[in-house]
Amino acid sequence: MWGIDLVAIGLAAGLDLAWGFLAVYLTLINAVVHLLAGIVRRESNAGLVTAVALFLPVGGVAWWTLERATGLGVPGHLLFAGLIVLEHALIVAWVVTWRGRASAGGAWQMAGTDSPSNTPLLPLPTSSEADRIDQSTTLD
Repeated sequence: MWGIDLVAIGLAAGLDLAWGFLAVYLTLINAVVHLLAGIVRRESNAGLVTAVALFLPVGGVAWWTLERATGLGVPGHLLFAGLIVLEHALIVAWVVTWRGRASAGGAWQMAGTDSPSNTPLLPLPTSSEADRIDQSTTLD
């Protein structure tokens, strides 16, 4: 998230202020995703409080401020919002792919968890793979 924000800030400062909408839509869409996840699952999630307390109000003010300064039009808003929706869809696809691999008992398992709901996203080799790696790197 912060990498996209840095790129957006750089483009807004160097090319055109309207590029700032990339960071604004990232903030607002991320907030909506956390809100929807909380509503659908009927439980809190890691970004829910931040979404409500920070992302929605600050993102809303930033959107209004940039809109007044740039007068971006509907096509520009659709472009920036669409890019961020695509970015979120790619993240979801990646998470689903890794969780599917972990639950299918494939060659990789997710590190440090015993339940899919708290699965970290860093794959580590299984213990048998780690043993094989240790044996192949042992100096005799």
